[in-house]
Order: sequence, then structure tokens, then C-alpha cells
Amino acid sequence: MIYKELRFFCSLFFLIFSISSCNNKSDGFPDRLKEIFKSAGENKNEVEKVLQYYSPKDNSLKYKAALFLIENMPGHYSLEFEPREKWRELLKKSDSLIKIKHENYENTIKEEFYNILYGVNVKPRYETKNDIQHFKAVELIEYIDEAFKVWNKPWNKFLDFNDFCNYVLPYRMKNEPMEMGIRQILSRENNNRVNKNTTIREIAKLAQDIGTLPSNFKFIKLLKSEQGIEDIRKGRMVDCLDYANYAGMTCRAIGIPTAIDFTIWPNGRGAHYWNAVLFNKDSLLYADLNFFWGEPGSYRLRRKIAKIYRYVYANQRTELSRQNSPNKMTDFLHSPHVIDVTAQYIKTSDIDIPITRGIGTNSQWVYLCIFNDGEWRPIAVAEKVDDIVHFADIGRENIYMIAAFNGYERIPISKTFSVDKEGTVNFYQPGNIKENVILNRKAKLTERVKEFAAQMNGGVFQLSNDRNFKKVKEVYSIGKKDTVVVPMEVEINDDKLYRYARYTIPNKQTLEIAEMDFYIKDSLISGSIIRANADSDGIANAFDKNLLSFYSSKGIDNEQSTWIGIDFGEKKKVTKLKFAPRSDVNYIKPGDTYELFYWNDKWKSLGEKMSKSYSIEYSDVPKNAVLWLRNLSEGVEEELFVYKEGRQYFWNSTEY
Repeated sequence: MIYKELRFFCSLFFLIFSISSCNNKSDGFPDRLKEIFKSAGENKNEVEKVLQYYSPKDNSLKYKAALFLIENMPGHYSLEFEPREKWRELLKKSDSLIKIKHENYENTIKEEFYNILYGVNVKPRYETKNDIQHFKAVELIEYIDEAFKVWNKPWNKFLDFNDFCNYVLPYRMKNEPMEMGIRQILSRENNNRVNKNTTIREIAKLAQDIGTLPSNFKFIKLLKSEQGIEDIRKGRMVDCLDYANYAGMTCRAIGIPTAIDFTIWPNGRGAHYWNAVLFNKDSLLYADLNFFWGEPGSYRLRRKIAKIYRYVYANQRTELSRQNSPNKMTDFLHSPHVIDVTAQYIKTSDIDIPITRGIGTNSQWVYLCIFNDGEWRPIAVAEKVDDIVHFADIGRENIYMIAAFNGYERIPISKTFSVDKEGTVNFYQPGNIKENVILNRKAKLTERVKEFAAQMNGGVFQLSNDRNFKKVKEVYSIGKKDTVVVPMEVEINDDKLYRYARYTIPNKQTLEIAEMDFYIKDSLISGSIIRANADSDGIANAFDKNLLSFYSSKGIDNEQSTWIGIDFGEKKKVTKLKFAPRSDVNYIKPGDTYELFYWNDKWKSLGEKMSKSYSIEYSDVPKNAVLWLRNLSEGVEEELFVYKEGRQYFWNSTEY
């Protein structure tokens, strides 16, 4: 051990000595580096040391790699939370709470963060650190050497030097803090997961394992900036982008060519970031299995996608990237470090859309928008030519609108339109013809929710005076082909008194339920929870009057009968059962207030109504209009739809 440490320090000394002894003049460097030296400012010497260390005279691959990193470094930066010591305190707190499995972890850690924001003498801020002005030559040289060690892996036979530079070499994934030394740590920790015989298929599986969030990580977002790898390892608090950074750097450290791809969900909320493993710059090996399955280029999707972009290290230097973005919402579309990879994932369409009204600004650039988080958000940009706009590689089965931007003001310049599964464009313009509509949901019924409902197939609700339910009164049985997607109420006509009630499912089936309550007329019967072959963890969710919480017996030995129930404490005359499946609760809820809108260059209200059942009716609704139903009482998931043939058709749905 002493010998190894001595050898390490000797090697490090030699490296530092070699760099320091180099001629600090920039003679012999390409003329194009003049702007780089200017951008580096006081850090110019560090740039020169790296390039001189690899010797431009022999033009080696390592020199070219160093040149690639340095030439593309301007524009790369990180935002770091200050004061730094306060953030370290929070990471330590998070670590200790996770270790003891603190039940109220999320609320506690958010409260601690709130104290940091408002309890320090110096106001917290986010400091921008430009890579070109802060990197150290010693660290970058060591980083480049480490990257070359993993290039020549058996699964990388397709990986030419250009692809190596883009997908293995870079020291950052996006805008996380720059940590040159982390590559060696991640490599040392994960090298045992690969060997010289590892196949490309095994690499895809390994990338999947690395990209799966560990159970002791918490999905919680506190900073508006991205975290560094060391901070993630300490605090184990991430969102999907933080973890994509972490998993991506881990993959690159062992030679797996990896990128971060992302999408903004159409007709949904937020965005999603994930790791993609590459064959080369034009083809995929692996992407997030939670959303994509099948073959790259024709993936089947859990939910529809309009556009997918990839973060790249190399500066793309296009005319568009040199244009000023009108606002923060469109920044990524003007970024020189983003490329469009939609066609690598799904079947796409090229579309030409007529402009129906004046732009009202001097900009030549217009934006394709989707509906996201209750507003039209730009997801592609194109140049207007005459009165036609062309967009390439657009995701199908979505609804769109084209807008120009004057600051944050959106100026609609086209009709709303859809692209169907065959790639046909259909336009929507409300007219004078009106109709009555009956609405059942504010967002589509997804396959995932249908799967939740299917877990109840064959389930039975029973009453008994025997704690072991040897003799039972069957209250309600769910058919094998029934799809229970809204709460149900069952009248019980029996004069007999009962002490116990339960919900049981067939063997080899997961018991999953959101709510189960028994009543005497309108009075809820209380009692203690009982169970058989059911974990107590989360079981109270089935009785908490919260339709979004649920109990699941997943992981239980389902070879045996599984049931959960309630002991009333004494015999009662039970007259009513109410139960609810696990669900997203995007159905119409009795007692909630709704408002329906239609789009005609802006959202126009058709009025507010309180629902009295699991559907709601509106009259005088313009035909051929794009509609939006809002729940004003609760919930945030609301999707656009059209009304056709007496029913709702939601966009980003395969049923239209």
C-alpha cells in the first residue's frame, strides 16, 4: 500500500513538473484558439499547459482530444449554490435521515432547506462558473488519460474518434458542477462490472442497471441548478436530470458511450431526462425502458412524444444558435449544445403549416408549441418562408399550435392542428354549430390506470362473524373482465349483523385497492384493520379517505390467499359498501367544480359547474374545437381533447 501511494505521488509530481516546465507561449497553436485564450482570461495558462503537454507537433489523438474539449469549452458552465457550507450541512442531514429511514424525511429536509434559504446572514445565490475560466490543467490531463483507457473496449468497435469525443470523453453531461476527479473514482468502483468478454447486449443491461434509481435515493428537487456527482452521492436527493447526470458519468467512466436525451411531455406536465446508450451519433442501443420498448426508430411508447433532444458537448454553431432567444422558455431551442434525435426513437412526420395571422414581431423564427402544464410551450423552431412554416421530424398523435413570441407573449399564428398516427395533418377551428357534450374525464384513461383496475378483477367483498371468514356473506364480486376505473357504491340488503368485513383476491394475484369503507346508512363504521398474507406497510392507505393513496400487496407470497379487512369491534348492521380502485383520479368527481374552455386564438370559458356524478354535461359547445376541462377543486393533470361521435378523444392517446 505504501509503495502504491508513493508511486502515485511520484507520478503526480512528474505530471505537475512536466506541465510547469512547458513553454507558456501560445506559439504553434492554431489561430482559431485566439478567441479561446481570450475567453479563458486569467486561466489562459491552464489552457496552454494542457495543449503543450500533449505536444501539438506530433498531433496525437490525445492532443486532438484535448483540442476538442478546449475548443468546445466556451459556453459550458455550472450554476453552484452559495453559501456552499450551508448546502454541505443539508447533505449531511439528508444522509443521516436516509440512514435511519426517517418516516417524515421529505417534509423534514424541505424545512431544513427553507431554514438555509432564509436563516443565513448572506442571501443564498447561484454562482455561474464558466468551465474555460476555472478548470485546472493537471485535472484535465488526468481526465483525458482516464478516458483513453476505456475507449478500446470490445463493445466500442463501432466507436470512431469523433463519437469517442462526443460520448465517452466529455467531463460533463449537461450543466452540473465540473468534477474532473470523479471519473477515476467511478471507474475504480465500477470496472469490475465489465470484462474483455462483455457483449453489447450485456452493456445495454448494465446501462439499465446503472440508470435505475437506487432504493436509498430520494426523488426530491430542492436546487434550481443541477447537483454535482459528489453531492448526489452524499445527499442522495435527485430529480431525473440529476440522476441522468450521475448514471451517465458512471457509464462513461467504464467506457459506455452515453448521452442525456430529454423531452417536454405533450398534453402533460413537465419534462423528462434519461440516459441513452449509443451505437454512434445516428443510432441508439438503449433508452429509458420505463417509456420506450421495442426497436429504436419505431419504439412503442407508454405516452406520446412530440420532440426528443440530446445534450452534446460539441458546439453545433448553427445560424439558429447565434440568434437571441426571445425568453427562457425557448432557450434550449437556440442552444449550440442541443441536437434533435426524435427520428432515432419513433416514426415522425415532416409538416408544412400555413400561417393564418400576422406575426406582429420582426423575428423570422416561429415556434411549434404543445400543451404542457396548462400553457402552450415551444418544442421546435423553424424559419418562416412566405406564409408557410416547415417543421421536420415531428412526433405523431399529438396536437399543436404555431406561435411567435414577443418576449413572453405568445402570438398564435396558426390554427390548432393534429398529426395522426399515419402522419395526416387535421386542423381545428370552432364554428357556429354547437352541441351538447357529456364528459367523463379531464385527462385520458391510460393503459397504466387500466392495469391498476385489472388488479381488482375477480376480487370479492365479504362480511362475516368469523375472524377467519370460514362462513361469509358475499357483498360484491368484481367480474373477471370488469374494468373498475371509478369509485363504486354498493347497497347491502341484509338484516343480519356482522362484525368483520374484508376484500379478498384470487391466489397468484396482487391485491391493490385505494379505498374500502362500510357504512350504516350514511355513517362510516370504524374499527381496527385485519389482514392475512398482507404486509402492514401502507395498509392504512386503504382506509384513509384519500383516493390517490393505495395499498398494494406486491412482493407478498401470492401463492396463498391474500385479504385485508376491518374488525368493527362488535356486530353491526352494514347497509352500504364504498370502494375505489387505485387510480390517477382524473375522472369527474362528484362535488368538484369544473370549468370547460375551447381554443379560438385564446382560451374561452364555457362556464363553471359542480359535478353531481362521475360525468358532467355542457351545452352550446362549438363543434370542431379543441377543448380543455379544468378541475378547479383539485388536481393538476388536465389534457386537451376533441369531442367526436359522442365521446372525448384525448390527444397523445392511441385511441384517436
